[in-house]
Amino acid sequence: MSLQIASHEIRHVLVVEDNPGAREGYQYTLEDMDLEPVLEMGPLGSLDAYISTVAGRCEAAICDHHLKESGYAGFNGAKLVAEMNSRRQPAVLCTAWEEAVVDEIRLFRKDIPCLLKPGEFDPESFQRALEVCIDEFRGHFQPSRYPSRTLVRVEAVDQDNVYVVLPGWNPQEVIRLTRAAISPDVHLYIEAGARLHARVNIGAERQDELYFDQWEGK
Repeated sequence: MSLQIASHEIRHVLVVEDNPGAREGYQYTLEDMDLEPVLEMGPLGSLDAYISTVAGRCEAAICDHHLKESGYAGFNGAKLVAEMNSRRQPAVLCTAWEEAVVDEIRLFRKDIPCLLKPGEFDPESFQRALEVCIDEFRGHFQPSRYPSRTLVRVEAVDQDNVYVVLPGWNPQEVIRLTRAAISPDVHLYIEAGARLHARVNIGAERQDELYFDQWEGK
């Protein structure tokens, strides 16, 4: 059997998860959907080496985030999911660490259309997540994901972080960004009081859902 979403026929789903018990749980759910799980036992090595093996073995993926710490992979899941989605292979990040490591995940959030928590994963939520990914491939964004050019006001700066406000999102809430989350092209302009612009999904409900792209300086 397979799952047909727009022009994507999904039959094989890659399962990238370092916990054997969680991996087995994903397997059962995918089998309930009449999909064929492709279980990765690890170790997976570097992302560059691994990503080249993915295309011919699956049409979609479900992936945990914390993969490096156990030695299961040389990369964490957000980076893999973003890379697969940038190649138009729908991939869903499933992690309980979304808020705890928001800075790390935000670097790749533009190319992570849908993020699930482990307790939310079931056949209905996974199919919907794949639909969201494929819709974005086709240029159809949910309101919470649509990138709009917006003002980014710099409130304060320290050695590693930049604190900004998005008047078009919530003028009362300060957002901490790592410098790595900001294009090097505008680092020259970063100082307290600076006004920058970026493409941001200002329809997001929560701060951890925000992503920033196409930065512009003065």
